[in-house]
Amino acid sequence: MNSTDGAPVADDRPQVRFPSTPTALVAAVDDAGHLASLAVLVGRGARAAGGAIVTVPVSADAAAGMGDVRLPLAETFELDGPGTIKAETEIALGLTIDDALVLDAEAMEDMLAPLGEVDVDLPTDVVDRRGRTVAPEGLAARDAAELAAVLTARDDDVPAVQQYRATGAVWSAIAARTGSGDAAGAAAAASGAPLATSAEPGTEAARVESLLAEVLSGPARHRSLRADPIDAELNPRRADVTSLDRSELALVFGQIAPGRVSAPATGLSYRIESPFPATELEERGWTRQDVAYESIVFLLFAKANVLSVDTTEGDVPDVTKIAVNDEALVEDLVGAAELFGEVEFEVAETELIGIDATVRLGESFLDFLAEGDVQPGPGTGDGDD
Repeated sequence: MNSTDGAPVADDRPQVRFPSTPTALVAAVDDAGHLASLAVLVGRGARAAGGAIVTVPVSADAAAGMGDVRLPLAETFELDGPGTIKAETEIALGLTIDDALVLDAEAMEDMLAPLGEVDVDLPTDVVDRRGRTVAPEGLAARDAAELAAVLTARDDDVPAVQQYRATGAVWSAIAARTGSGDAAGAAAAASGAPLATSAEPGTEAARVESLLAEVLSGPARHRSLRADPIDAELNPRRADVTSLDRSELALVFGQIAPGRVSAPATGLSYRIESPFPATELEERGWTRQDVAYESIVFLLFAKANVLSVDTTEGDVPDVTKIAVNDEALVEDLVGAAELFGEVEFEVAETELIGIDATVRLGESFLDFLAEGDVQPGPGTGDGDD
């Protein structure tokens, strides 16, 4: 581990804040009012049109692994009612969400109708709680009624994570079609007309619909969060519940909504930069997101917070650089070599509000991973961003 002497930092050092990133939750319910699917919308605010859609399994543990009881979001929805779904999802994801909208099939169809038909490749038949197939497996052009039927279908005889794949397929197809500039839906969204007509201006519903229109009016990305099974001894009730990967959550939302990610741990808050050329990483079987993910795993294990992630290709230092906002923090980072391999410290020329240290991963981190025989983990998920 090396330390480089930084120039004294004056009190008038420039400060930068993360841009305001609007977020919303779209929750879909079946005809019995049971939670069927969840999607988080993330806009780009004043920066540009477009954004991201992140699908969340309704089986996700509402307590985010805390406490002794594993309770899926679908069950908390049943117990506490629709009014709590925003707060419960915020806890599960570690993300601040501005607004939430709960839709049944009819309301979902109304909201999606301007998109017209969307080509969706469903991985399985989608079945509702009565055992009826509401959408067949395979690639087909599907209208708003069928899209809504998929998003609001829930069969209690099927693990939620299986139907979650179909939910992801629908939102992925919507994002890909509008994001490419292809769809009539993109034109409808760009026209300024909301994708639904029922909400009163100024209401929470209107804000969610407006954000969806904003996301679909420009380049839109989709990602489905990975859902992992929970060991039987931690789930004695055998509830239909899965765990989310905290490192993946930091990777995903740290890229698209850094100003909205929570900092629950007691340690410092970090920004990760993984700037490696794709060609260099391909030789090792890695991607920039893979490398960033591994660094996040190490930091979360050390009780730190990761609030921001940048995987834009850029200049790669030979030795990983850790730029601290306050030189006094260097003392707290003396063990960084155990997490990143060889590192060099410097004082950040610009203060990033809310971040204690920015880690720009260098060649030394790739060497560190190779020496430990670390293989690409599952954290990059099955999204298409």
